[in-house]
Amino acid sequence: MYLNDNPTDLIEGHSYPPHRYYTNFIKQEYYDLLLEFFPPDELFKDEEPETRKNGQRPHWRRFMCIGDLAGSEVLRSYLIELNQLPLIWRNFARFMLEGDEYKKFI
Repeated sequence: MYLNDNPTDLIEGHSYPPHRYYTNFIKQEYYDLLLEFFPPDELFKDEEPETRKNGQRPHWRRFMCIGDLAGSEVLRSYLIELNQLPLIWRNFARFMLEGDEYKKFI
């Protein structure tokens, strides 16, 4: 099922993906810097699940995580320290994890 033109479907959990409603989330200048200073490959680990929820086909991806993982032991092997990220990514992560603007956006 895909989103129709009703954004409340996202809130009510009827549809996926929500991406079409996310516009101008990051200014182009910051996006360019995030790309230029992308975290090094060694911070990512391979994830090759044999199964996925909701009937999705398994697929390979590179993955890492930061932040509080309480209750998520599966993710612990992907955990990195925030200070391992390039400065622009540390600032972006702090904005996402701690900033009021993102909380209001969500």
